[in-house]
Amino acid sequence: MSLIFQTQTLEERMHYFRHLALDNPEMLDFLDRNPVGDILHYDEKCIIFSLEGEKDLTLKYVVHPEKYTLISPFYQSVILRGLKNQRFVQEIPGVQKLQHSGFYEGIPGLMGKFVYLPGYNLRHAPKEFSEDADTVLHLFQEIDTSLDAMHAKKILHYDVKPGNIVYSGDRLHLIDFSTAVNFTEDLQDRLHENILGTPGYIYLGDDRSRDYFALGISFAKTLFPDLELGRTNVCRVLDIFSFEFDVRSDLARKFGHRFASYFTELMHRNKEYSSTEEDFFERRIRALPMPPVEERVNYTFRVGNTISLQFPSSDSGYSS
Repeated sequence: MSLIFQTQTLEERMHYFRHLALDNPEMLDFLDRNPVGDILHYDEKCIIFSLEGEKDLTLKYVVHPEKYTLISPFYQSVILRGLKNQRFVQEIPGVQKLQHSGFYEGIPGLMGKFVYLPGYNLRHAPKEFSEDADTVLHLFQEIDTSLDAMHAKKILHYDVKPGNIVYSGDRLHLIDFSTAVNFTEDLQDRLHENILGTPGYIYLGDDRSRDYFALGISFAKTLFPDLELGRTNVCRVLDIFSFEFDVRSDLARKFGHRFASYFTELMHRNKEYSSTEEDFFERRIRALPMPPVEERVNYTFRVGNTISLQFPSSDSGYSS
């Protein structure tokens, strides 16, 4: 990791910000015209920041996570679809509010403005948070209700994980709808279906159960912060069954039956197909539209027999 990630001053963070924006003259011009008030988060794929005098609103700028370059037209279309869907469901409690569904000022990769949520995402939650198991259960049941309301409006988040769940104002909020889809659209119209997300939190389903499955794993990961998910367990059916059995047993032993039951129920809620139907997965995968060749990396998905496919990098979901 670059030393710049360890710096704390705004000046040093701005230096890194400009480095990320070198491939985007429009973004550099925006920074020249608009003084930055604070940089709230930064990593190799995005910057979350506020402008001077706007502490309650934030902007997010994303780049290609491996090349440090302007995101391609393919991923721009993916993100714009997600922003549109976020705006459609943002009045639901627990959904971060967004002022604009396009790229801000038309600058590719610049999103916002978002209503700032003071607090922390569950990936960086303090130890005390996970130790209060009853509160964690209540909060997840609450955000679970938010997902229900989103699904009632035919929107899937598609990248539920601790890093995209923020604890703020005594409740949880879903953020980063970059990969959100409307599940009434035809498969061929979903440019990014099943190709973006974070290994360990997804499986190759395109129905609403995908969000609940990911919420279940996020619930377990919050209560067991040291839980290892790995980067290669995506859609390996036997691994999922084994993982679920182990986690359910650990939850029951440490916290009680209601925690284990809630986890299991999330992992299996609203499944609209059988996860053992290998032919279904193979047909589904082969029907997927793919990004340009230069934007793919190899991933191996195993459902029964091993099948090797090329998919984009796991970090392409632009989540924090």
